[in-house]
Amino acid sequence: MKVYDVEQVSGTATQGLVKFNQNSVIRDRGLQYPPVEIWIREKGSNSFVQYGELYYDSSRQIKFRPAAYFAGKAKYSEDDNKPISATNPVSLKKDIVGFDVAGLQLKQASPYYRTAFDVAYTMDVTPTEEMQDRIGETMNRTDDYNTSFIMGAANVEGWQQGSTQKSTGRIGEYWPQVGYALTPLKISSLLYKSNGNFEDHPDKSAQSMTVYMEGVNAGNLPTSLQGPEYTKKYVLKEGAIYDLLPAGTFVDEDSLIVSAWLGGWDLVNSDKLLEKGKGKDYTVEFIEDWQDSGQTMMIIHLTIPKDKQYWHSYHNRSGWKLTYTLWNPYTNIVNRGRSVKNTLGYVNLDKDTI
Repeated sequence: MKVYDVEQVSGTATQGLVKFNQNSVIRDRGLQYPPVEIWIREKGSNSFVQYGELYYDSSRQIKFRPAAYFAGKAKYSEDDNKPISATNPVSLKKDIVGFDVAGLQLKQASPYYRTAFDVAYTMDVTPTEEMQDRIGETMNRTDDYNTSFIMGAANVEGWQQGSTQKSTGRIGEYWPQVGYALTPLKISSLLYKSNGNFEDHPDKSAQSMTVYMEGVNAGNLPTSLQGPEYTKKYVLKEGAIYDLLPAGTFVDEDSLIVSAWLGGWDLVNSDKLLEKGKGKDYTVEFIEDWQDSGQTMMIIHLTIPKDKQYWHSYHNRSGWKLTYTLWNPYTNIVNRGRSVKNTLGYVNLDKDTI
């Protein structure tokens, strides 16, 4: 978002004698920049309502402020504490707005010589019945036909309000066709584990390190296919995590933190944090000399409650995360070295989850 000022030339000596061009200069952005209003129209309606506005805060970051009617209803972006950006856009999804958005207007009331802003948005295209039949027939073919993209007729135009010319190259022009990519959906089950740097504790004759682990079902589902009717069979709900600890090491059980999957590793402050204990979300057991290996197996029996079972739309996945502190005594380091390696496994125990 930009504000432009016009360079001024003053002084009676120059009046009528000196010719000059009025060059527009970008003003330093900040709180004085007029907000850009977002107006939306419900499918089937002829009128627009204000959803909110984009503005610069005191830190010169773009933020979103909802209109009174939509205030306090839901999250307006992936992370409302972060600035609005290409990776954290304002959401116009039905589950947030309350209806299907079929029209979008951006307005700005500015007292300045010139203002400008750039905008990008994602539009869902609903196939006609004829196109749905074509897609279905293509997907159901069993011969060597391998088309992955088909096109159909469209009737869409982009205009800038108040202009008699179509806004070619900015908002768009007449679109005679629309294409549909037939991309196979892919779900992968993944396990990750990493260790933090070790910390030395001479008073305890040991070293410690934080272990990070996660298990997910990750996919490539587009936004339109991330509703529960599509993702529920991939959402992890119940299972057992097996962690074969390195020989001679042990876990501080009180350091164990388990959460349903979220972006980042701030599990303690997560609203997806799970409770430990019998009859709660998870329990922990340690089995020494697992199958005569000389190592201890840590098993976490996990049940994610319904209010924390979800498909993370931005990262396209569902799962769990956990951290704990692993201790390695000096005596074990002398015998086996400082490098440690865990063997991680997960067994899904929910019959309705793939």
